[in-house]
Amino acid sequence: MENYKPNVNKNREFKEIAADFSNPLDSIREGISNSIDAKSKEININASIEKIDFQNKLVLVFEDDGIGMDKERIKSFFDLGNSSWNDASSIGEKGHGTKIFYRSESLEVETVDLDGNKIVAKVDRPWITLNNEKSEFRIEISDSEKVENTKHGTKIKIVGFYDNKASFFEHKKIKDYIKWFTAFGSIKRFFKEEMKTKLNFKGVDVKEFESLNAGHQFPEEATLDKIRERMKKENLSGNVTDYFCKRWLEKKNKTINSTVVEVEMVFSIEGNETEVKKNLPNKVTSTDRYGLWIAKDYIPIERRNDWVGAFSGKAIWTQFHIILNCQQLSLTANRSSVGNSNQDVIDGIKQIIDEKFQELKQNKEYIEWERLKVDEELEAKKEKEYADLKKRLNKITKREKIEEITDLSVFKPENEVETLHLLSNLIYGKKTERMKIPEIDFEILDIGPKIGIDLIVNWIDPATQSESNKIVEVEHKLENFTKHKHFFKQVHAIVCWEKGKISPGETIQDREENRYELKKSKTGAYFFQNLKDESDIKKVFVLSEIIKRLKK
Repeated sequence: MENYKPNVNKNREFKEIAADFSNPLDSIREGISNSIDAKSKEININASIEKIDFQNKLVLVFEDDGIGMDKERIKSFFDLGNSSWNDASSIGEKGHGTKIFYRSESLEVETVDLDGNKIVAKVDRPWITLNNEKSEFRIEISDSEKVENTKHGTKIKIVGFYDNKASFFEHKKIKDYIKWFTAFGSIKRFFKEEMKTKLNFKGVDVKEFESLNAGHQFPEEATLDKIRERMKKENLSGNVTDYFCKRWLEKKNKTINSTVVEVEMVFSIEGNETEVKKNLPNKVTSTDRYGLWIAKDYIPIERRNDWVGAFSGKAIWTQFHIILNCQQLSLTANRSSVGNSNQDVIDGIKQIIDEKFQELKQNKEYIEWERLKVDEELEAKKEKEYADLKKRLNKITKREKIEEITDLSVFKPENEVETLHLLSNLIYGKKTERMKIPEIDFEILDIGPKIGIDLIVNWIDPATQSESNKIVEVEHKLENFTKHKHFFKQVHAIVCWEKGKISPGETIQDREENRYELKKSKTGAYFFQNLKDESDIKKVFVLSEIIKRLKK
């Protein structure tokens, strides 16, 4: 019997883990987590563009004053699945996160431990090497060197990161990411001691560093009564609920089978004019960002609005800013999903959040807020409808009017629907004997709005006076009918306001590849005729030309 030890293709595994991080800003999260695990009191992050070998390179530098690393710990920094931060408060547990740094042209780590021992580790062309399975992936690690008058801590320098895509590392984008998706911007301060770490950072598009306060941002709470007072005092416009903010801090547990699921949650309702929502970066909306976020290590990991049965639809979630932390969750290698978690844990979280929403429905302040919001939305809808109506009325006064035909006054149509309206007026005028329109030999029976403006009409044969149901297509311009490529077989006639860019003598093809030529009779009537079957004729009514004849 042979005891076989399976082999691992190291280059391929390192490459797949590094490539699994789809957001370049995840490097910010991993750099901050490492510094916090190293007990740092101050963290500096510098994203810049440097000229190296006559080319612009994206350079990221993470620098902290933590406890530093000895040789074994620095090896584990480069290893896969071998995290050296394994105490209860540590964020790193899989040893995967820093592998995102390998997506670069060079990586250098310089560290000094508490005893003043300095080690420098370098990797040249890590990403190129990992993409070549025949190359051997190696890290150069210096011997430990005793240094005097040097502060302890670690500096990580990454050159040519993520194919030099510097636009990801603009200052505002880094700031937003830090405040939402890193340990420095976590909700831990609501349940544990306040973080004392300082953080300074700068993006590629600024020269000065900015300092941030730790903790996830929530707006200041404001009751409806206080908002009314403030709006009156400051003469603020908008809705009362736009400035509303109410927050609950919850610690809950739920037993599912034999698993006791424990969560900590910040549950916040926030109006559209609250500070955090107004300060979202460009192209990020409250619809993108708000809702229920599931967190581990107090860092939001994944938004899961679908875990709540109490509400549906996007609009309602823009009011909720909820972060629920559970340390029993298991994350994917790139920390982007909680999909590896035990199903009992997930079921427990779902029940806890559902129960919170049910409690909320009994809360007097929430009930008042919800009622007021419904009233405000109805009022806004009414004002919009009134504004739209006023706009339409103003537009009518400026519209080009077709000269009155007897006592029937109509406007020049601008779309299919208005063309149909004009057709209806002409049919009515003929029926009431206000005008003579021999061309129009039908009455409208049914309008089908799903595919263009299809009509079922009662067609009266002028020769026999026999009646039959036919299909008539309405277009604003005849050229549009040719673009849509209808089935000519089922259409008896086409009504349009004007021909557009199609003229007699031109041919078109329908979906069944039958070709028709547009023709004009001696009396001025238009029709399409099948080139292979002269008896296959589709009448064309050009209303603008019919009206010209009526004016004479």
